[in-house]
Amino acid sequence: MVSWTACCQVHQYMRALSPSSVPLVGSAGDRNRIRRLLRQLPPHDNDPRYCHVTLNQEHNQEFASFCARRKHDALGRGIVRPLLPVDPPADVFCQQVGPL
Repeated sequence: MVSWTACCQVHQYMRALSPSSVPLVGSAGDRNRIRRLLRQLPPHDNDPRYCHVTLNQEHNQEFASFCARRKHDALGRGIVRPLLPVDPPADVFCQQVGPL
């Protein structure tokens, strides 16, 4: 069972991952996914219980409001889509890298 799913092109995305990176529940890929998520969104950025400092009531309310807005507006949203074709045509050119 995959521990993460997306609505668009998930099968193509999962096939592109190395076998050790596929986030099957309890696998090394799942543990790596959790490690990356904790780095992207550390617990102290999401819950005042994990803050390294004690927040006063005003800061605590502002923090709770910020977390609620972020969860509603942004958390868990994204679109999986290919950036380049698997076999890019010979005339594909990147201004920073050059021909691909």
